[in-house]
Amino acid sequence: MPNSLLAITGNIATGKSYVADILRRDHAFAHVNADEIGHRVLRLPEVKETLRTQFGDTIFAGGEVDRRRLGTVVFGDPAKLAALGDLTHPLIIGRAREEVKTLLEAGHRVLFEAAVLFEAGWEKHFPATLLTVCHESEQMERLIRRNLCTADEALRIIRAQMPQDEKLDRATYVIDTTHGPRAFRKTLELIVKDIVE
Repeated sequence: MPNSLLAITGNIATGKSYVADILRRDHAFAHVNADEIGHRVLRLPEVKETLRTQFGDTIFAGGEVDRRRLGTVVFGDPAKLAALGDLTHPLIIGRAREEVKTLLEAGHRVLFEAAVLFEAGWEKHFPATLLTVCHESEQMERLIRRNLCTADEALRIIRAQMPQDEKLDRATYVIDTTHGPRAFRKTLELIVKDIVE
């Protein structure tokens, strides 16, 4: 059932999770989230040991990896970000593919959500991809509100990701969330219609 499977991605604060929630709630997509799988992967003893060796004890709190501290270490340092990806990405996509397969076999429409879909090369596993985008000024405002961070910190996080423009040509579908759900709802309905039919 290849047309029952869609991957959604988008840079931070572009509305990816919000659109994923709409697809889950209004269009009966089962949801597999790479970030949630990533949380579980970071609790694996062998992963924690490797991270401790690579990045030191400062990324830990209470014996577990503190994702905010880890982000502070790797964002802005391409080599460290790549090392983190090399360790965790194969484990995440392996678990994700198992979950997707189980849901498809049970007859579900499946949505796979991953912020790093294109960066990790995972799009090859999916017949269609949906990219959320928005204007950078709106993205900055959302990120500052959500993370309670400064404008400089928000910009550093945004610039550490693959630029939206580079993802546009690689996506099957694109949703611009700048002006909220009223502006993109009809486009999303057409995308779902195209996928399921």
